[in-house]
Amino acid sequence: MKRTWIVCGLILIMGTAIVFGIYLANRDAIERKRIDMQTQAKFENRLERENREENLLETASTEEKISPNAMLQKRVYYMMCDHLVQEEEKVTLGEVNCTREEFEKKYTGWKIEVFSPERVELYQEVAKTCPQHFRLREAEGVIVIDQANEKGVYKEIEQTEINTKYLSEEDQEKLAKGILIVGENKLNSTLEDYE
Repeated sequence: MKRTWIVCGLILIMGTAIVFGIYLANRDAIERKRIDMQTQAKFENRLERENREENLLETASTEEKISPNAMLQKRVYYMMCDHLVQEEEKVTLGEVNCTREEFEKKYTGWKIEVFSPERVELYQEVAKTCPQHFRLREAEGVIVIDQANEKGVYKEIEQTEINTKYLSEEDQEKLAKGILIVGENKLNSTLEDYE
């Protein structure tokens, strides 16, 4: 009987030790889980706070920027010939997301007349002759095309294959004096008339 009491006591002590060990292990796991949850909550709070600050900065920013599909119009007034030449093109990749201030730095000497995400219009006045002035003349039996430089001086840019000996006397006389033409479209249509 004494033995039975000893065995029961040992089983009781072992059982208590096992239960106490399980309790301590669970308590450590629960504590670790609680610490992990606190750390996770702090991290989420910090992320939320950073996102709120970032959204506030984006909302506060009212500067317009150039979109990738924006068009750029350049208008140049040439004072020597009193012509306004206009060109329109898509903005370059380097101009996308530029602000008005950045655009002004890039295009010094130009006046920005319109600035929006979809369109930029620039204007400039220059004391030059525009590149739209041409002269047709005869040289070595063919029609030659001269173009005026910015100072208004004509220089040969192309020798056509149009032979002048087959043209009327009137046209030959005009070409001998030189025919002044303004605009590439007018130049092309005049050349077609002589072909």
